[in-house]
Amino acid sequence: MSAMAEHFLEAANRYSMQRLKLIWEEKLSRDINEDTVAKMLSLAVQHHCQMLREACIEFLQDYPALEAIMVADQDLFDIVAKSCPMLLKDLLVYDNDTIHD
Repeated sequence: MSAMAEHFLEAANRYSMQRLKLIWEEKLSRDINEDTVAKMLSLAVQHHCQMLREACIEFLQDYPALEAIMVADQDLFDIVAKSCPMLLKDLLVYDNDTIHD
């Protein structure tokens, strides 16, 4: 994720430029990966970016990837716990189901 894209998103949000904000959300959504998802989700929550938040959640719903990322990145666990508690609940159900299989 480029710092420039983050700054443009912040500016679009600050000045209530919704169309521009959506353009930057879409661009940032394409850059979500294991290394950027925590930052992207934090950015989405901070700037009320629904599209970017949903893209992060969709990426994180790959439970093995989520578990690995969350173990490596404690900040992501905190962000997900605050912004997407249902995702954590789903993860716990998933882990519980795999243990009992």
